Amino acid sequence: MGMRHIFSTIFITTLLFSSCEQKQPIHFESDNASISYTKHDYSEVREKRIFWSEIFSQKNEQYFVYFYSLTCTHCQSLKDRIIEYSLYRDNIYFVQSSEEIFLGNDEQISLGATTSDELSILGYPSLIEINQKVCVFICSGEDKIISKLSL
Repeated sequence: MGMRHIFSTIFITTLLFSSCEQKQPIHFESDNASISYTKHDYSEVREKRIFWSEIFSQKNEQYFVYFYSLTCTHCQSLKDRIIEYSLYRDNIYFVQSSEEIFLGNDEQISLGATTSDELSILGYPSLIEINQKVCVFICSGEDKIISKLSL
């Protein structure tokens, strides 16, 4: 009788734990939600918005410039992270898509640029780094920007 009681206790305990384990994906999803970012809007970074012609005239010695388009799905995907990043830093500026932006097919030729006339981006989203009024880094694409800014 003692062995039968032990086996039934183990069986019932196993059933209880396995039924709890089946709910784990819900808990896992809530873990993912905990690392998601707050919903943001570009109006929150209005004071950090600059024009193409102002890229090299910022006061900071080192800073980033993020190029985005309101109709770009990759920009929309990155929006909350990049705005969250900018809310706690004063070294990033935003340039919204416009007619004055030069789109090129080789972003590497922009390295070393010191004026917006020498600069071009591949598309949206793009990120450049300016150090002492010189473009020292440029990349395009969501994954590269996430990697560079450790988002």
